[in-house]
Amino acid sequence: MSDFDKPKFYDSNFVKGRAEYTCDECLSLIPKGDLHLYVHGLWDGEFETFRNCMLCSEMIDETGVECYCHGQLMDAVDERDGVESVRAFHDRRRENYARRKAEKSVT
Repeated sequence: MSDFDKPKFYDSNFVKGRAEYTCDECLSLIPKGDLHLYVHGLWDGEFETFRNCMLCSEMIDETGVECYCHGQLMDAVDERDGVESVRAFHDRRRENYARRKAEKSVT
């Protein structure tokens, strides 16, 4: 990994949401008050935040994924298709993507 890819700072914590959020991995809604992973850091001069629902966070632990680009977990777990949580992740992401696409077409 080049220095370009490394964040200048990076922090992650499990937090209870103060509002409703969307998981940056499976695109599911994270209801207000639900525990989820909150990540923030500074990449190439840009401050960014990411949120993972607990199902995605648990899948990351189960599959042993150590390093991935936030928002692109799908690419990191593609090789682990035999794992039940990965299959559930792909199904969840597909359903949530379709839901978000339908919501956008209405507005």
